[in-house]
Amino acid sequence: KVLQELGVSADDAERAVSNLSNGIDGLPTKLNDVASNAQRMYTSFNDIDKATDTTIALNNALLGSGSSAADAQRGTEQYIKALQTGQIQMDTWNTLSQTMDTGLVRIAEGFANVGVTSKDQLYPALRDGTITLGEFNDMLIEVGTGTGAMVESARQNSLGLATSFSNLSTAVARGVTTMIQALDELSQE
Repeated sequence: KVLQELGVSADDAERAVSNLSNGIDGLPTKLNDVASNAQRMYTSFNDIDKATDTTIALNNALLGSGSSAADAQRGTEQYIKALQTGQIQMDTWNTLSQTMDTGLVRIAEGFANVGVTSKDQLYPALRDGTITLGEFNDMLIEVGTGTGAMVESARQNSLGLATSFSNLSTAVARGVTTMIQALDELSQE
């Protein structure tokens, strides 16, 4: 409903929520959290598919770097701030370094063609414009979705006991949501 209020068609909004749900399956991330993040990113991109892909990629990069749920949320807030301002400031970079260090290493590896060979060279390249925030975001999507390096890392880092309980809670919530949707469809028929 919120996405539709922002101008996204009902079909596109439904597809985005489905993609978000699939993107967090097996992770300790709640659908309402990533849906909210995608909505906030949509206002920066004005493209629901890019907002969805970025949300999933960022979540995978954060969890794949070993962030707790609280740290992942902190990293997400800083990244959304960067998207809204169009640049990565030092405080944002420091937070991202703390919350998705491995993800930044993988992103940096993708920029070898412009002379960036390590995470330490990534921020100066962003600051001086050698790499734009858009290019950085595209590389985040590349390493954080599909078969990207951070996807499997996020799954592996989510195998601990505490995370398993969080995953169970999320799975129950997803099951209840599916039941409510089925009842809603039945009542409409």
